[in-house]
Amino acid sequence: METATTMNRDFPGTEVNYLEASFPFINGFPLWPHLSHNDGKKLDLSFCYLDRSGAPTNKTPSFFGYGICEEPRPGEKDQPCSCGEQV
Repeated sequence: METATTMNRDFPGTEVNYLEASFPFINGFPLWPHLSHNDGKKLDLSFCYLDRSGAPTNKTPSFFGYGICEEPRPGEKDQPCSCGEQV
């Protein structure tokens, strides 16, 4: 709620969409690949997107939020690659 309130204050009309709320089947056993979701207290948020004109939109490229990935922008850290190198 705090995040939604802040987003609404800073970006009126923006919807905060969550994908799933860390549903471990057994406490301490996360659903892969959400290895940090082992306590039922985590929440995945969807990105906010711009439409083709560059205006903010509440629409997402995927109906349910999954299956779409955003590549790092030039100069931005490639977090998945970085994490993969640490495993």
